[in-house]
Amino acid sequence: MMELLFHAHKGIDFLGYAEKEHDIGFRVTELVHLKESTLLDAHFSLGEGFLGQVATTRQLGYWEHIDKDPRISFFIQNKLHPQTLFCYPIMNSDTLIGLLFGGSETETEIAEGLLHLGQAVAALIGVHITFQSLRSDRDTYYLRMSMLMEICKTLSVVKDIKRVLFILVDLSLNLVQGSFSCVIHKQAADKMNIVSRGMPRSQAEKYLKDISVRYAETATNRLDERAFEGAGLYIFEGFQTMEFPLMYGNTFYGVLSIAISTSNDFIEYKEFMQSLTIVASSAIDRIQGELSTSAWEAIELLHRSIQQWDPPAFMLSQLAREMIIDYSHVSELPASQSKLLEMAILLNAFDPQLLGSILKATPENAILIQLADEVRNIRVLLEGRSGRVEALSHSENSQIVALTLFYTEHLTSYSVEPPIIFRLELRESFAKFISKRQIVDMEMSIFEPILENRTEHGDLKQAIKALKLLSAREQDVISLVAEGRSNREIAEKLVISEHTVKNHMTSIFNKMGVTDRSHLIAMVYQLGYNAN
Repeated sequence: MMELLFHAHKGIDFLGYAEKEHDIGFRVTELVHLKESTLLDAHFSLGEGFLGQVATTRQLGYWEHIDKDPRISFFIQNKLHPQTLFCYPIMNSDTLIGLLFGGSETETEIAEGLLHLGQAVAALIGVHITFQSLRSDRDTYYLRMSMLMEICKTLSVVKDIKRVLFILVDLSLNLVQGSFSCVIHKQAADKMNIVSRGMPRSQAEKYLKDISVRYAETATNRLDERAFEGAGLYIFEGFQTMEFPLMYGNTFYGVLSIAISTSNDFIEYKEFMQSLTIVASSAIDRIQGELSTSAWEAIELLHRSIQQWDPPAFMLSQLAREMIIDYSHVSELPASQSKLLEMAILLNAFDPQLLGSILKATPENAILIQLADEVRNIRVLLEGRSGRVEALSHSENSQIVALTLFYTEHLTSYSVEPPIIFRLELRESFAKFISKRQIVDMEMSIFEPILENRTEHGDLKQAIKALKLLSAREQDVISLVAEGRSNREIAEKLVISEHTVKNHMTSIFNKMGVTDRSHLIAMVYQLGYNAN
């Protein structure tokens, strides 16, 4: 097309096209000229000389008698000495994509009709480039959609989270062609790890620490929602990176980070990488759910076994379970952290070494066993069976579990102050939480005369019968509730329907002034329950 214009008019000695390379830079990518010149591949900037002026104004420019004009220095440096010059902006919608320019080294004035012909050719070039761009975009779109579908198929059957992370790292690095790619994976509420390609170990450690600080609040170890506004650009040690949070629902699983050359890479790859991270986050959540379900079933089974050989410990864990669920809700802890804390509560009666031999060897169970071991150490400190070593060195999760067990063991004296071995912010947080629960306990004060008359070694059923408000059947129901039985199990034991059990429970709640099973169990426990 440029050749057509060049040969169609005698007033043209040279004709070229400059392509926009970045925000302010242009490069001459095509040149038609009968003489030797170095103009091809030459660069100029926005506002520089005649061509830079047209790039700035985005309007047709033409000049005559310019042999002494200092603005032609760009051409003179590249062995061209124009007498006349014209330049057309090439647009794609509202975006400048290049410049069509030409002129004469012999004619001092632009020939009649040349500008109109050039305008038509410039328009055709713009249409051609736009069409090529659309076709290229279409091909790229179909290619990436095919890639995404293949990835979806692969990730739908992957059973290992680490495998998902490696797929993310390898695919993003090959697609973007950056210097490095990495995934920071949040394994637990207070632990992250990194999988990377092209990044030295020392740099990976620094980046992991940097991410941990930016995506978590130091004081509460809870995730900062401001960090999850979506993908963004970030500068790390001189490298420009694009970061994509791995989120599923309200659960945060980590961050995918890829080094890029320019911010244009972010614009080009943003949508595809966001789609990829959504698929990967879904896969991680599925795998995590499968692991959690399997682990949860084993933990529930272990917890139920306590009921047979240590009923008081079972009842204590039931009460602590209710408390930790309430605390997690009030404190707005992430679902994954809340579930981990609940698991630790249910297993508090077991030796950590025994748990290691029973539970399946997975990263999640390893974290749980480590947490159980820390809780055991803190409880040893509380009982004074160890030296003066503060619990401050232990994780926040272990201190939360230990504090929950501490307050559960002091059901009748919520005003007790927790030992100073716990972190100040946690002690204050629990104090506020307990003060709210204390109001509910105050509503039970109608039973204080009964509590005062309890016997130190009283039988559970005898203690329940002391509550003259309850019928014989209701006493049977409440005794089974205190043993940790479900409504279905109570119905089978008493040979009645579950609906009847629910009616009895409603009546018991009303008569005893409680609102849920945990407070009912707490009251029975206070009445003098003894395993013997």
